[in-house]
Amino acid sequence: NAGAYDFRQAAAIECRRNSLVFELISSLLSDKKAYISDKYSNLTKLNTLNEIIALITNDPKNIPDMNSAAQMAGTSYYNFSRIFKEATGMNYSEYTNTVRIGYAEGLLMNTELTIAEIAEMSGIDTASYFTKLFKQVIGFSPTEYRRMYKGT
Repeated sequence: NAGAYDFRQAAAIECRRNSLVFELISSLLSDKKAYISDKYSNLTKLNTLNEIIALITNDPKNIPDMNSAAQMAGTSYYNFSRIFKEATGMNYSEYTNTVRIGYAEGLLMNTELTIAEIAEMSGIDTASYFTKLFKQVIGFSPTEYRRMYKGT
């Protein structure tokens, strides 16, 4: 079906564009050339929050859980959760999953690694959960996404 192919191709292009934007934002945050806006004057841990975000984007396999991230920020779990969502527009789990899937997109497009290897490198324990999460975030399975991007 030519219409379905055009839709899938357009979706693949959109996913690639989103991946490139994500990579740019991650790079700017990592290089400390951009910072997440602080809406709270009482938050003196903005640099710590940026460091946590840089840690997340630089090492998707070893993302700290939210309890650990809150401890690193020197605040409670609930306060960190609120501040993180206000600063990023996403809750911690959504953000970390977006980072992991963005990282996986790059691996799918640029390597011949298996889905299981990409899942592991992205910090996701099982290939089945990785596939489910990838499809939830991107709209296609990792295999479909790779096929669309590589045109095979």
